[in-house]
Formats: sequence, structure tokens, C-alpha cells
Amino acid sequence: MIEAGKRVYFTKCVWCHGVDGAGDGPAADRLWPRPRNFNQGTFKIRHTASGELPLFDAKKPIKGQNDLYETVTHGLPGSAMPSWEGILTDEQRLQVLSFVTNQLVKDRKFDDKATESQTVLNFDEVLKTQQEMR
Repeated sequence: MIEAGKRVYFTKCVWCHGVDGAGDGPAADRLWPRPRNFNQGTFKIRHTASGELPLFDAKKPIKGQNDLYETVTHGLPGSAMPSWEGILTDEQRLQVLSFVTNQLVKDRKFDDKATESQTVLNFDEVLKTQQEMR
């Protein structure tokens, strides 16, 4: 799966995210905001607490439980990150994400349960609590 994801990455993603995933591809200087630097393992769009890794499971693209898959599928409005739905198959999107999370995220490890935690935030509960506090 990782090798197949590498092929997808070097066909579609390298132009913005760069060879090493540092967000420094040939098009990066022309994009605002700049493409994500995967090396740091810092992702903005996620269902987890601040500073935690986003949800990702290469085996189950379940809505609301796979943040990176949703980002690649739907893109990020207001940025240069396009939707890859209809361009890449579901399998290709999972493959490229497997490559990114295993090979390009260098400062953190998705499979290191000793140092990485994931507190899944339930936004409906957060909103309900905020409304009750008023």
C-alpha cells in the first residue's frame, strides 16, 4: 500500500508538497496558504485535541473518523488544496495517505501509542455544553 501511495504522491502531490513532503514543491511559492509541511506531523483540520495527530485509518474511510481522508477527498476551501474525489479512487487516496503518514511525517509516528494520544472531540457535545452555560 505504501509503495502504491508513493506512486500517487509523486504523480499528483509532489508539485505542491515537495519531494520530501516539506511543503516546498515547485508550485509552493505561488500558493497561499503554503502547502502543508508533512515532516512536522502538524495538521490543522482534525477531530482531535490541539497538538494531537488527526484521525487516520488506512482501512476504513468512515465519515468523521478519518480526518486526513476527508481532507484529501473534499479539499480545503480557502486554500489551494483541491478535492481529489473523482480524480483519485478511494483506494488511491488511502494509499497516498499511507505513504504520507508512514514516510513523510518524520517528527512523529501515527502508530506510537506510547507518545501519541488521540482525544476524539465530539463537537456536538461541545456546542451543547456551551449553550447550557449561557
